[in-house]
Amino acid sequence: MRFLLFASYLPSVLGKLEDVRPAISDCCVYVLPSYREGTPRTVLEAMAMGRPIITTDAPGCRETGINGKNGFLVLIKSIDALVEAMLKFIKNPELCIHMGKKSRLLAEEKYYVHKVNTITKDIVYDHYNNKFNPFVSYRQLLSKYY
Repeated sequence: MRFLLFASYLPSVLGKLEDVRPAISDCCVYVLPSYREGTPRTVLEAMAMGRPIITTDAPGCRETGINGKNGFLVLIKSIDALVEAMLKFIKNPELCIHMGKKSRLLAEEKYYVHKVNTITKDIVYDHYNNKFNPFVSYRQLLSKYY
């Protein structure tokens, strides 16, 4: 079982990667134990390549994972929770295939670039044409797309 653990010290270990695909394809599970993050591009890349993820329940990270579906969300700064999540994959290797497929599907449904561009264009168009309602929540705004 190979895990790709991405942490702030990793670039000094692997060096700068022009192409992350070989590193991601060489792992079974992608792990990002972040304290805080925007939506992490590295997790999206791993999901797009069909890898299950382990990441923290931090804003940005939590939006990429559905706990128990495409991987596991763990508590921030909890080494025990991180180890427990990794052990689940070691004890049940079939989870890698099942959850990896869910990751790919989620990446296609939620983060497909043409869908994101359409949503952004529609929001800008509505705002420009004074149809944008600033009192509508982000979730309500996106409900017509997802």
